[in-house]
Amino acid sequence: MSKPIIVCLIGPSCAGKTTIAKKLMELGVCNHYLRSVTDRAKRPNEDDFEYTFLDNVNVEDCVEHTKYSGHHYGILRSEVAKALEKGKAVSVVTYDGYESIAEYCKDSAIVLPIGIDSTDLDIRIRLGGRTPEEREVRLRKVDEDRISMAGCVLHFVNATTNSVYRTAISINNFINIITK
Repeated sequence: MSKPIIVCLIGPSCAGKTTIAKKLMELGVCNHYLRSVTDRAKRPNEDDFEYTFLDNVNVEDCVEHTKYSGHHYGILRSEVAKALEKGKAVSVVTYDGYESIAEYCKDSAIVLPIGIDSTDLDIRIRLGGRTPEEREVRLRKVDEDRISMAGCVLHFVNATTNSVYRTAISINNFINIITK
């Protein structure tokens, strides 16, 4: 088996990171999703792909964690170990989360920023049914995310829903090049 790899997708809220992660799994590019844990309540119509919902998140058990809107989010050490066993995993994290995973996994993690045009981003946030307050919080967070992404050499842009497949194929090609 080749060296294990964890693909860490970063970028602004509503850029399509989770959708791209699902497509990478569907296409067989990655064979494991590195799921986060959170102590927030499950939203209506939310699937169980991205999060494991817990009553309490013990941050000592996490490789990386953050607190956002009063709730804890993190990735458990046991989940990272499982991802490394599987071979090619994908995760949606913040840039700080990527750095923590990279430090924990040594040279097995790569960061792939997913960008989006500001107009498309605003439309996606509005279509997501967020309250005006949630929308403002997310738009403010975009600036922080863009600063984190500025130091990355390579960026993938998820401009439209139709580009998810093309973005996933581009990521697959990139992974094939760097893992040879």
